[in-house]
Amino acid sequence: MKRNLPNWKKSYRLLLKFKRIVGILLLTFIVIYFFKSHALKIEEYFLLSETNIIKLNLEIAEDSADIRKGLSNRDHLPKDNGMLFIFNKPKNLRFWMDNTRIPLDLFYLDKDLIIREIHHNLKPYSKKIIQSEHPYFYALEVNAGFSDYHDIKPGDKLIKASN
Repeated sequence: MKRNLPNWKKSYRLLLKFKRIVGILLLTFIVIYFFKSHALKIEEYFLLSETNIIKLNLEIAEDSADIRKGLSNRDHLPKDNGMLFIFNKPKNLRFWMDNTRIPLDLFYLDKDLIIREIHHNLKPYSKKIIQSEHPYFYALEVNAGFSDYHDIKPGDKLIKASN
């Protein structure tokens, strides 16, 4: 025999179901927003040297959280990929490899995206600070050996593929 519930109990049960559904939807949107908002944008650049033009896919780190995180805790960086760190004003830059699992080459670049300093084959997990000699607007990290393989030198220029 089917029990008839008073109207207020039916309404209360319906309200509870509605609250659960809204809660699940809200949580889903928050998770999607969190992961989308923390994905770094990837832009195409070209690195021009005296002998080469190298196409690079660079993750762009502009805010302080992304700059602090950098390439730490990654097991792999695809060939001809890297991370471009953009600072809103020139500063003496300080990088280190703590929590970075892959060896890297590090470039410091001026406001015109010209490479001014190159630091080769930085060792994973090193706590040594790699400080720039002068204030710069940009830093670029790529796989270790990249600069030797492509014969990259100070004075070479990074150019954004499209504006």
